Order: sequence, then C-alpha cells, then structure tokens
Amino acid sequence: MSHRKKINPETIIYSKTDRVKCSGEDNDHPLVYYTIPAGGEVVCGYCDIKFRKEEDNENSDKTYDGCK
Repeated sequence: MSHRKKINPETIIYSKTDRVKCSGEDNDHPLVYYTIPAGGEVVCGYCDIKFRKEEDNENSDKTYDGCK
C-alpha cells in the first residue's frame, strides 16, 4: 500500500524552461529537480504533479518560470 499523499493526478504546470523543481503543492516532500524532455512531460515521483514545457502559443493558469 502506498503512503504518499495523492494530489489531483491531473495537476499540470506549464514551464517556460525545461528545468523544473518540485516540493509539492504544500511543500510536503523533499525538493527534487527534473528536466522536461523535448515534446514531453515529467511527473514528480512524490506527488504526481506533471510539468510540461510551455509553447509560445499556449496560455495557462499555472505557469512556472523555472528553477530560480
């Protein structure tokens, strides 16, 4: 049985860069870094948040400016 907290499995965050970091929506897991592959997405191994590279023509409510 899995003990990790499940966030809505369809949470998708669009990033302007291909390098992203995640610590959960409530900072409830260790900070991890991912690289989004070209044309793809990455899924956080802790909370299942999906990160996709934002295309120039996409508009999203959840846009991430990358690792700063």
